[in-house]
Order: sequence, then C-alpha cells, then structure tokens
Amino acid sequence: MLDAGYQVTLIAPEPLQTQVQQHVVIRRATGRRRLSSWFDVLRNVMKYRRRVDLLLVHDLELAALLSFIPGLPQRIFDVHEDLAQSVTDRSWIPAPLSLPTRKFVQLLEKIVTLRFALILAENSYQERFPDQLVVPNSTRVPLGCPAFVAGDNRVIYIGRISAGRGWRDLLRIAEQLKGRAVVHLIGEADHDIRSDVELAHQEEVLHWHGYVANPDALHWAEGSLIGLSLLDDLANYRHSMPTKIAEYFACGIPVISTSLPKAKELIDQSESGWIIEPPLAESTVRIIDALLLDSRKREYLGMKAHKFALENLDWNQDSKIFLAFLQTTAVKKSR
Repeated sequence: MLDAGYQVTLIAPEPLQTQVQQHVVIRRATGRRRLSSWFDVLRNVMKYRRRVDLLLVHDLELAALLSFIPGLPQRIFDVHEDLAQSVTDRSWIPAPLSLPTRKFVQLLEKIVTLRFALILAENSYQERFPDQLVVPNSTRVPLGCPAFVAGDNRVIYIGRISAGRGWRDLLRIAEQLKGRAVVHLIGEADHDIRSDVELAHQEEVLHWHGYVANPDALHWAEGSLIGLSLLDDLANYRHSMPTKIAEYFACGIPVISTSLPKAKELIDQSESGWIIEPPLAESTVRIIDALLLDSRKREYLGMKAHKFALENLDWNQDSKIFLAFLQTTAVKKSR
C-alpha cells in the first residue's frame, strides 16, 4: 500500500513500524487477556475514523466489534485463517468450551459478512464465504537469492509457538542437534508452554528470540541452513498454504515440513525440501545432519526454492489484485 502511494495509519502492538506514516501502538492481546487491546482498538478507530477512507482488519474478533459501530468508513476483513477450526489449538480456551466457542465464532463470521467486504487468503475459504475475492497468501520475493555461507548452522522456525505447531518436536530436535546446529525460534509462545520455551532458552538448548516483526525476522533468517514447518494435522492447517514455507522459499531457505496437503504440494512442486512422517524429530535430525555435510546441496536447494517463490508465490504480483480491490471498495464511500 505504501509503494502505491497510500497513506497508512497502523493500529497495532509494538514493535514500532516506522515505514508507515503513523503507527498507533496498542496493548497486545494474549490468551484471555484481550479486553484492554479491544478497548485500545475501538478508542483509536473512533479517533481516526473521519480521517481515513478505508478500514482493513485482519482479526475476526476486531471485525466483529467494529461491525456494531455506526458511521465508520468502508471496511474490509482480510480472512487469513479458519478461526473456528483453530479453537482446539488455542490453549487458553478450556476444552469443554471448544464446541460452543466454535459455534460463537461462526456466528461472528456471519455478522461480519453483513458489514465488511471480504478478501480471502485461500481458495478453501470460499466454502465459508462463497463468491468472495481470493488473493493468495503470498510473500514479497527479492529478485536475487539471499546467499548461503557454508558453515551457517542456523535451523529456523518463525511463527507462533504452540503445541499444535510442533513445539515438542522442535524441542527434541534442538536437544538432538546440540553442538552441531542451533535451533532458533522467532515468535510468541502460547502461555501453556511459555515457561518451557523460556527454560530451553536459558539452558541454551535453543535460542528463542520472542516476537520479532515479520520483515525483520525474515531478513535475519536469510542464509539459514533450513526452515521448519511442523504443523499438526489440524483442521485449520489441513487445507491452508503454510505461509512460512512460502516465506522460507522467498529467503532461499529449503524446508522440512509435516505431511499436510498444501505443504506437500509446495515442496513436491518446488523440489526444495522434505516431507517427513513420524517420528518427526528423528527424521528431521537425520536430514539436517546430512545437509550440514553438504553445503553444495544446501545452496542448490536454496536457489531452487527462491526461483519457485519468484515464479509462483510473489506478492509483488498478487498485490495488484489486492490494491485494485481496496481502491474499488474505498470509492464506494462517495456513491
């Protein structure tokens, strides 16, 4: 949006994003502690609503709140996940409440569709939102492949750290690789495993960076040995493209992934990684140990990954559809 000349006011938690015209910092919603963040969002939306032409929202809970506020500019909800199906991977939601929470989320989706225009990140989301625009969940791909330097032993995981995203296997991989490679985790940890992640970091089993803005995390990850995507076979992940695989490829990093349909499709087509079956940790360690001894293969796979991303996963191309939809929706205000 910035490259296209849009004036962007970002309402989001830290870290500060200096590339936008204005970043209004709010408190972060974590686990069940969400009310203060919601209040911050509502207060600032009301403050800026007459200064903007369009509201672009990524979180269903915020879109639902804003559905009940009159007098707002045109609104777009950018659908990036199946929140109802992800409830089982939200450790802060008690198991007995999973079913009613899913039903409540589905109700919120129906409410949001009455007030918001929609953009879908996956074709599979059209089952829930028929006839809505799909803009693939792609990533910015640099023209040149980031270089790999022989001897770089960083094993990267970027994203939310949770039981459903492979935390136990990530820990076992780090333990088994200690002394030969270093596992780096970049992202927030769910509250039920946070103390375990902190302990593993303190004991130098792995390196946990905590939350890092995604562009900074990807820039730091460039040149790493391998990227990991160890999602469980949960409904929310089963039919979605793992965004991190696309981002690893864009950075010229080959990938090890669990056998989810979209992940397998990406890795098979790109020939730039491995699909593993249980036992996940042992399978992953064997691949990494072999790659540590073969820098030429790592460099070759990285170049193939980057080439595939440039040709198939480049946001620089998909953004044209995205921006056209924003422009069309914003103009409706004056009709």
